[in-house]
Amino acid sequence: MTQNFGDVVSPTLSLGNPASDATFPETLRTGLNRTPADGVAKFQMAPGAMPKGYSVFCSFFRHPAHGYYVFLYVQAP
Repeated sequence: MTQNFGDVVSPTLSLGNPASDATFPETLRTGLNRTPADGVAKFQMAPGAMPKGYSVFCSFFRHPAHGYYVFLYVQAP
């Protein structure tokens, strides 16, 4: 997302300003550790400045039985 839309923000992760590719894995791991391993973890991220006319965000899920999922949502004009 950062390559196409710039800085990314998250309401539940401290991504830094701007988010760093170098620190993102550790930041995500820290967030996951706040959720019990047998629970579902969900984090959402979006561009800090939404592109005009677009709605863009992604969701990262960890499910205890099914593993990890990443979804990218883009609504364009």
